[in-house]
Amino acid sequence: MEIAASPLVAPVEPFQASTQAIADAYSGYIRTSLEQAWSFLGKLATARSPVEAFEIQMEYTKQACDSFVAESQKIAELHEQLTRQRVMHFEGFVARLTQTTLEIRAIRH
Repeated sequence: MEIAASPLVAPVEPFQASTQAIADAYSGYIRTSLEQAWSFLGKLATARSPVEAFEIQMEYTKQACDSFVAESQKIAELHEQLTRQRVMHFEGFVARLTQTTLEIRAIRH
């Protein structure tokens, strides 16, 4: 029985997304978020009037929302890349398996 090696079907993207990269992105966002919260609390503690406290609160809210949106997009992109890589590897495996099966059938007949 002869089995010929078949080439890879789909090339892998140059950037390899990994679960570690995703975890690092989450931890970076958490670190940034906590730093922003501590800064906000420090500024709020020094507010001299309700109007100033409200302005500080509005500034923090805008900054937190902008940060959340940016980091969420970054993390979603990493998840997308990882999923794409996994699907490409699976497609390559299925293609090689199918090719091997067809080659074995051709040899038997």
